[in-house]
Amino acid sequence: MLIRLLLLSFLFVTSVPTYGSSEQQPPPLVLPEILQPDKSDKPIAPTPFVRTGPTIQVAILLDASGSMGGLIDQAREQIWSIINAIALANKHQQPVTLQVGLFEYGVEHQSKHDGYMRLLSPLTSDLDQFSEALFAIKIGGSKEYAPKAIKEAANRLQWSQHPDDLRLIIIAGNEEFQQGDIPISHAVPLAVSKGIIINSLYCGNHAKGRDLQWATPALLGHGRYLNIDHKKHAPRIETPYDDDIILLGQKLNDTYIGYGAKGSSKKQQQVAQDSNASSLSKSSSTERSIAKAGKQYKTQDWDLISLAEENLNQGIAQAKKDQLHFKGLNDEEISNKLKQKISQRQHIQKQITDLEKQRNSYIKQAKNNKTNKTDDLGNAIILTIQDQAKTKGFSFQ
Repeated sequence: MLIRLLLLSFLFVTSVPTYGSSEQQPPPLVLPEILQPDKSDKPIAPTPFVRTGPTIQVAILLDASGSMGGLIDQAREQIWSIINAIALANKHQQPVTLQVGLFEYGVEHQSKHDGYMRLLSPLTSDLDQFSEALFAIKIGGSKEYAPKAIKEAANRLQWSQHPDDLRLIIIAGNEEFQQGDIPISHAVPLAVSKGIIINSLYCGNHAKGRDLQWATPALLGHGRYLNIDHKKHAPRIETPYDDDIILLGQKLNDTYIGYGAKGSSKKQQQVAQDSNASSLSKSSSTERSIAKAGKQYKTQDWDLISLAEENLNQGIAQAKKDQLHFKGLNDEEISNKLKQKISQRQHIQKQITDLEKQRNSYIKQAKNNKTNKTDDLGNAIILTIQDQAKTKGFSFQ
């Protein structure tokens, strides 16, 4: 019996692993899924600003607290009409680069340390990325630190320093403007020192907005104070041209060939943002199709055809790596295929542009020329940007 007990003790000791040496380490602790840290809110790295010509930069700061669902709906519904209106800008007969950035503030899913806010998109010309950010807004919260949002936008975004460029912050909300420990008198002058104009949009009665200090940042920031009705539905005027424009927008997707590390994911993102726009209204889907046919829809960093249109030799070099679309083709054959795709895209773009002109005439007549109302987010942003851009020598044709 004693021998048997000694034998069992020996087997037990030798079966228990030890981790004293560097060669053998304990297995990593795996937490249940419910206890896993949230990896969805990764910090967004700043995008360095590289100036290629006249530039308009617009940072949009939206109150996403519990009562602001209507404001966010208007932003999502009208973003493509805003893009299309600003896309008409030029300066000294040069095309203009448009960059847009996005913050949400007043949200409960961010901590007090973060100011209950989140940077969703840096200043970017990637319009699909910006659209995706808009649809990532999470409604809910009650502490709206508007001055801190202005300070964060001024400090964290990559602003142009060129005196000819236009730099704007547009902040919208409906509660007392002065909340949190950052005073208006600190945040706004900081932005102004960087050449940024501050525009404030109060969601509610104009006089009440003044009482809640919404006019103050605009006054100190050399901008405009406006009020909007965030509870109204964004204006929608369907036209006889919408279906054709949407169909052409879908055909336009067939001319895109992703390349590089992000080619596939960006192609999926493009389709996803088409779906987001179409889920809102026919008008929104139409405006997105028009935007995709415009010069502000820039995809050279992931789309082979856009790259080839800008630089054919670079396009050919990238196409050689594509074993799906260009396998077995020599340089001349690749060049011809790329040129064919470029021509196909340009033809579709022209069709969309021609239909857009007819659509605009139809809408103008339907509105009885009442196009200067600023009681919704889209029109307020469009008219504000256009008016302030003109003071910097930009024109819209």
